[in-house]
Amino acid sequence: MEFTACTNAGRHRSINEDSYLVDRESGIYIVADGMGGHKAGEVASALACKTFRASFDDHIDRGDKGKIAQMLKEAVLNANEAIVEKATGRSEYSGMGTTLTAAFLDRMTLYLTHVGDSRAYLVRNGEMTQLTEDHTLVNEMVRRGEVSPDAIQMHPLRHVITKALGTYPAIDADLTTQELVPGDRVILCTDGLTSMLADTDILNAIQQADDIENACGSLIDAANSRGGEDNITIVLIGV
Repeated sequence: MEFTACTNAGRHRSINEDSYLVDRESGIYIVADGMGGHKAGEVASALACKTFRASFDDHIDRGDKGKIAQMLKEAVLNANEAIVEKATGRSEYSGMGTTLTAAFLDRMTLYLTHVGDSRAYLVRNGEMTQLTEDHTLVNEMVRRGEVSPDAIQMHPLRHVITKALGTYPAIDADLTTQELVPGDRVILCTDGLTSMLADTDILNAIQQADDIENACGSLIDAANSRGGEDNITIVLIGV
């Protein structure tokens, strides 16, 4: 396995409110996109990564899928609780929250837990598949048939998320698993990447790069060249 990560404030933000975690020893990888008042988003995303990691038992039976799923669920709940508690009674943190896309790698099995509109992708055999579903108002409208999938990228409400850590006392995160094979690439990223680049652009950058570190840098540069409207954070895993 090989791993890399990169983050950039973008061209229009003075503060980078994204956070990420790459913990090779535990097999935990996270991207989080914070939101809130001045610097509050930065606090929320960093707290989510820290609390999620601290909630994870390194001695868990890695072959027990049920226990792993339960631990991931508890880690999300603990991260959510930490953010809610931090914001309570602190005006500077009021309303802060964060997305969370976290991966746990157990041998060749990838576990994903997800809240918000940061994403996880799988690149395999020249094709890219989105492994997470955006928790956004526009995505709900697509499911109801009110908006065409082709219209999402330009829809005025595309950035309105329907679920995030810190917004409610309890949170229900998505949980999925993916079996990996040699040659796979896994991408975790915030919407500063996906709002600037189409999936085909992301796939091309991954395929054209000599290694995942160059791919990470190329994706940051491409997103900024298209406008860099938001913070950009990427974690890449190569099998």
